[in-house]
Amino acid sequence: MNAADETGLKNAVAPARTYRLQLLWRIFLPLSSLAMLFGGLVICYAALTQPGDLPIEGLTAIWLLGVATAALSVSIMVYFTGWRVTVTDDMIETSNWVSSRRLRRDEIAGRKIVQRWTVVVPSRAELKSICLPCHLLDPDTAFFVWLSGLRDLDAEGLRESTAAIAANVALGATCDERLRKLALAKKTAAGLKFTAIVLGLWSIVVPFPHPLVIVSLAVLPALAIALTLLSRELFHVGPGTNDARANLGMVAVFPALAIMARMLFDNYMVSWLPLIGAAVLGMALSTVALMICNRDLRQQPLKPLLVGLCTAIYAFGTIGEANALLDNSPATVFQSRILDKHIYHGKRTSYHLKLAPWGPLHETGDINVPSDVYHELEVNKMACVLVRRGALEMPWFSVQACH
Repeated sequence: MNAADETGLKNAVAPARTYRLQLLWRIFLPLSSLAMLFGGLVICYAALTQPGDLPIEGLTAIWLLGVATAALSVSIMVYFTGWRVTVTDDMIETSNWVSSRRLRRDEIAGRKIVQRWTVVVPSRAELKSICLPCHLLDPDTAFFVWLSGLRDLDAEGLRESTAAIAANVALGATCDERLRKLALAKKTAAGLKFTAIVLGLWSIVVPFPHPLVIVSLAVLPALAIALTLLSRELFHVGPGTNDARANLGMVAVFPALAIMARMLFDNYMVSWLPLIGAAVLGMALSTVALMICNRDLRQQPLKPLLVGLCTAIYAFGTIGEANALLDNSPATVFQSRILDKHIYHGKRTSYHLKLAPWGPLHETGDINVPSDVYHELEVNKMACVLVRRGALEMPWFSVQACH
């Protein structure tokens, strides 16, 4: 019997098994995608028909948000609609309405976990990985038996990473001493992660938090990068279930997101373009520098781009907050009539005033203010707008009652 006959006999004995998403997800994902698509189109329509209540930078940002939301909804719908995975003893294939991907068992190097997805990794670079959302599937025992027959790349990588740390003489004289330093690094990372989450949530939920909270949020990502650069043997930033080193990814990313959100909530620029330009420049420089320093990443451009995006987010929030917190310049006072006032209730309560055009701003604008300022000002009365030069020469303004 030749090889082809043996393969045919094997497939005859063990027919192909096909698995789909759980029924709940087959209903939820298309409906949520349609809702997102509708929301994205509504956002785009609102931006295009806005009667001038926002500056051009704000309208552009809203329009881009709508386009991104609509594009994401379409991609989710295309990917998951009709999605299924088929396995035989010597093959795995995923398919949806527009594409399919297949790997033979002899083309598979093993499996690993990435953000709860099981990734079937090919043995050759020209082949593409297969990603399996096992937590969304409705599999049987045979499916998990098939997966368990593949090499566990995470376990192998973790053992190799731990062994490399234990053998690194730069970390100590004995293996036990090196592993104790690794354990201490993991405790340090856990403490910093807890601090980052608490301060980040505090800054988002509490309106106009204390400047010390903002400073702490700015310091944490820089501290994470510094620890990684000074002790690469013990710390790293980013995903990696097969890396024994302490992970500072959350310490670097979550405070950056929080300080950007705080900047958007509390501070208003006369023009946002300089701040956006600084963020884009930071993204470009970090992406290029990473690709120059690590040639392997030139074959994986998505990773440097993600690092660049995180840098842009951090630069936007940190530069904007520093521009306001470190500013000691005298204020130039303008007056603006209050056209409307309203309170937004949700996970956090915010107080907003709608101001008539004033000074360098020739359009009406919606401004978030502290609660005491909100209650002190009345519709159709005048508010004082205080414009300052900015510590980094980026003019910004705040609103208060006129006395």
